[in-house]
Formats: sequence, structure tokens, C-alpha cells
Amino acid sequence: MHDLWEAVGGGAASIEHKSIEILNTVLLVMMTMEIVYTVAISLQSHTKNAEPFLIIGSIAAIRRMLVITATSTENEANPAAFRNTLVELGLLAATVIAMTYAIYILRLNSVSESTWTHSPTPPRPRRTRSRPRGRSRTPPREIIGRKDVATSATRRGYP
Repeated sequence: MHDLWEAVGGGAASIEHKSIEILNTVLLVMMTMEIVYTVAISLQSHTKNAEPFLIIGSIAAIRRMLVITATSTENEANPAAFRNTLVELGLLAATVIAMTYAIYILRLNSVSESTWTHSPTPPRPRRTRSRPRGRSRTPPREIIGRKDVATSATRRGYP
């Protein structure tokens, strides 16, 4: 906050310079918080996962690209310094692309492993039975026609 008040009191040139410093500081703090959070999660889960660290690396490279872009107006007068700035931006862009590709490969690999190892077993073909399971709904032949036995058969669940 002190830098912000100092920039406002210093005029337009001071605001421009201090705003770049404030942006750099805020992005650095956010990146540090992300690193601490990722390490804490990794320690709690007892697993090693490269993807969060690749994301943090991409964020760091993008942060550096933003800062270089914001300060590039200072190097426009010197052609050698400006060329070095463009080379650095190109290398940072290549780094971000490489890390993004690595994240893509890791996610593709985890999807293929999860479908391979955790796929459900195929269903078994159903067997057709020639007779129904359990009791038959019709009484045995010897019961049909006999009045005294037929009443006991209806008590047992036969129609």
C-alpha cells in the first residue's frame, strides 16, 4: 500500500513505474501462495504429482512475460537490449508451450490408465432357463381334480 500512495504522490511517471512493481509483487505473492498450497496438498496426500508444479511453472513464465511486456518501453531506445527482450519473450513463450504440452500428455496418460485399470468387467451373457426358478404356479397333476388336496394346494400358494 505504501508503494501505491507513493506513486500517486509522485505523478504520472511514478505511477507507471510503481504500478509495474506492484503488479510484479502481487503476481509473485500469488505464485508463492500457489506453491505452498501445492506442496501442502502433496504432503497430505502422500502422492507425487507433476501437474501442479508444471502449472506453477507456466504461471511463473507468464508472470515474467507480463512484467517484460510492461517494462519493454524502457528498452525501445537500445536495439541490443530490445532484441534481448524479444529473445527472452520467445524463450518464455516456448517454455509455456512445452509445459502446456507436458500437462496435456500427463492428463492424456492418466485418462488412458484410469480407463484401462478401472474399467468394469463386461457383463456375462444371460443364461436362458428351460423352467422358471422356484415354485411352479400350477399345482402338480395329482392335485388337479381332487377337492381335498386342491384346497391344501391353494393354501400353499397354488392357484
